[in-house]
Amino acid sequence: TANYLPVWQDGDTLINSILYQSGANLGANTTSPNGTLHVHTATAGSVTAHGNANDLIIENSANAGLSILSPSTNIGMIYFGDESDNDVGQINYSHVTNAMTLWTNANLALTIDSNGGIVQERDSAAEFYGINLRRSASGGTNADIWANDGGGLVLGNDSSSNDLVINTNGNVSVGGQAS
Repeated sequence: TANYLPVWQDGDTLINSILYQSGANLGANTTSPNGTLHVHTATAGSVTAHGNANDLIIENSANAGLSILSPSTNIGMIYFGDESDNDVGQINYSHVTNAMTLWTNANLALTIDSNGGIVQERDSAAEFYGINLRRSASGGTNADIWANDGGGLVLGNDSSSNDLVINTNGNVSVGGQAS
């Protein structure tokens, strides 16, 4: 049948496979692929893949998933790249440490360890090392939480103010005044 990729049923009989070509798109179990490769188990309803993310589509009427399987001594990885750097962003899962890491700008940015602990990574003391809570993406009210060079905890309204500092010895200062 037209557009189906044929497979051999036996030594001399061709039959239709589950693969269907529609222009430059290929569908598995669908004759209407929404993108480059559309793996269709069952319909998810009246939804189509977004044009910015339609190179691989996995569709089902219930849970749909993607599995990255690797041995217990290795890492499962998703890489994001561009013409300047083929690993500028990464999501990695280490089966050795059972930790997940997130890389941005080709640097380790965040680790979720096997106990669910979150560690923000940094390369140098000069970099902001903390969490910025922002009221809106365009700015607005900020609240920052970060570790100071002495290992204490600092809360402020930007990465340079020390509105509340808790040092490793338990001393607390508020607005620069020890209490």
